[in-house]
Amino acid sequence: MNGFYNVDNKQFRVRFKRRLLLSEAFDIISTVMETATEYKYIVKRQDTGEPKIAGTRLYVRDIVSQWKLGHLPEEIPQCYPHITLAQVFEALAYYQDNMGEIEKFIELNSVPESLSGTSLSR
Repeated sequence: MNGFYNVDNKQFRVRFKRRLLLSEAFDIISTVMETATEYKYIVKRQDTGEPKIAGTRLYVRDIVSQWKLGHLPEEIPQCYPHITLAQVFEALAYYQDNMGEIEKFIELNSVPESLSGTSLSR
């Protein structure tokens, strides 16, 4: 029984290392594919032009969505502990300055009304 768990644990570690390397590769590629903005913490993806928090996979629309749900800016880093309060405030400032652009990205990434609340058939 003990040997089974050791083998399973080793397999788990190998899978975890592969995911970590893929994650690191994604971060390197996404950093190369970003364009700086006039904001310290906000960059734009080159392929879509969507603004995101620099060094993360978190988009300005994600911060705005949390804020629209009623979360205070001070509460948002509790939902995303890898960002700072300064990054949250800058994302909200970017939203205020570029409301139409962010609303467009929110709409593009929302679930259509026709699919909302429906379950998939088996």
